[in-house]
Amino acid sequence: MLTVALLAGLAAVAFLGGLRLWVEQKYRDRIYASLNDVPPRPTAIVLGAGLWPDGSITPVLADRVATAVDLYHAGTVETLLLSGARRPGYDEPVVMLDYAVGLGVPQEAILLDPEGFRTYDTCRRARGVWRGAGDGGHPALSHGAIALPVRRVGDLCCGCHS
Repeated sequence: MLTVALLAGLAAVAFLGGLRLWVEQKYRDRIYASLNDVPPRPTAIVLGAGLWPDGSITPVLADRVATAVDLYHAGTVETLLLSGARRPGYDEPVVMLDYAVGLGVPQEAILLDPEGFRTYDTCRRARGVWRGAGDGGHPALSHGAIALPVRRVGDLCCGCHS
């Protein structure tokens, strides 16, 4: 029984590792090692990454927002589109907005996605409204969640290492 569980665990790790390598190879031209390599885009999409139970920003989400802010300050993007879950007592986009403004982005340069519950839906809506947007996200996002929608919604989203 232990042997079967161990083999199943090893198979799962191998599968996930292989999937990550496949995604990295397939979307290599849309993942940037440096902020200086990111091509100019009108809008950076920043996807939510959760809040702490007290409503404060998590380190992963803070890193995503800070990366997008760096792109804004470098002149690579003109607008930030902040997307995340919203429900009573929990509002990722507003927390992200406060953080970005605190890092020096004027509120006029920030848009909030009122329906940012799923990555795919956010990218699909953004494609219709903000063509040419790029994702100012965390490396994990760049390697994972954002890569799948890229194939389905066109050349909308790209990732950069923060």
